[in-house]
Order: sequence, then structure tokens, then C-alpha cells
Amino acid sequence: MDLDADTVAVLRRLKSGQVEDQLLMGAGWQNDTDLVFTMRDGRSWHPDVTTKAFRRLVDTGHVPRIRLDDLRQTHATRLLATGANVKFVSERLGHASVAFTLD
Repeated sequence: MDLDADTVAVLRRLKSGQVEDQLLMGAGWQNDTDLVFTMRDGRSWHPDVTTKAFRRLVDTGHVPRIRLDDLRQTHATRLLATGANVKFVSERLGHASVAFTLD
């Protein structure tokens, strides 16, 4: 499954902004991983920062409280429900085996 055009456009804008940050930071730029979602100096976000930001969004969005990992599981479930190949879903999630995905 490919990303839709709107998502690709957003990711390209983020990457473009990151290039601007890199130019501004010069030698202070610390990203050698090619990540798109980083702090202004290129370092990756600590997982706790991402989790807390997600919780704030859920709390202000007036939606049922879910964990960030629940999004991955929902994504996998929805892919499988639409007929996506189990091997594809397993690889997309980074699972070691199809059996783990199906479990």
C-alpha cells in the first residue's frame, strides 16, 4: 500500500523544512539517520516525548483514550480487513514472522 498524495506532500514539506533547519544549524546539525521527524537540530525525538505529545492530542481531541501503539494495531487490523496480504502487513509492522502478526 502506497501513501496517498496528501500524505506524501506533507512529508515532503516537512523534509524541506528540515533542510532549512540543517542549513541554519550548520555544524550543529546532528541527524545522520535521514529521519523526517526530528528536533530542530536534527536529533531524534525521545519516545517519551512522542508518547506525551500523542496523549495531549488525544485528550484535547475528545476521542477515546488510546495508546500510541494502538494506532499500529488498528492500522494492521484495517489492512487485513481490506484484504491486504498478511506477509505485507507483517513486514510493514516489522514483525519477525507472519504467525506473530496473525496472533
